[in-house]
Amino acid sequence: MTNVIDRSESDTDSGQETSGRRSQSLRPAVAILTILVLGLGAWIIYDYIQDTAFAPNAEIAQLVEEYTDAWNNYDGEAFLATTREGYTFTSSLAGVFDRTEQLAVIEEMLPSYEWEVQALDEPTVVGTGPWWYVSFPVRISSNLSDSIDGITVLTVVDFDGEYLVASHAFDGR
Repeated sequence: MTNVIDRSESDTDSGQETSGRRSQSLRPAVAILTILVLGLGAWIIYDYIQDTAFAPNAEIAQLVEEYTDAWNNYDGEAFLATTREGYTFTSSLAGVFDRTEQLAVIEEMLPSYEWEVQALDEPTVVGTGPWWYVSFPVRISSNLSDSIDGITVLTVVDFDGEYLVASHAFDGR
């Protein structure tokens, strides 16, 4: 009588060889699939970070440009035109200034320091209106010291159909 459970050694060896070959042929496929999944995940994350939902609309982008130009050109009138009553400027380096005090700084102090601000990247906007927060990294240079890198956060408000800067915070070292 033949025992069905018992197998000859030759049957067992060929089964292991076939199983080993199948296992080895799956390794490259698994590696390729893993690379594809990781690549797709990285692409999705990159695409999410680059999402235009965080880019400023045309009006906010124009306001940020005009506001920055007012500072760089020491233009008090342009500064007033881009800010609203109640505006405050807060700096980790200089303290807190109201709109009138900041106007004096822009017109009287900054020119003697050859002060200039340079945006290092595109602004990022958060908010749905009528209030938005606009942030971007900046480099400040002057004749006083080496340049200072930091982050600027503008609070922008739609004030009766006109976009204005309500506050400006800077933090840098």
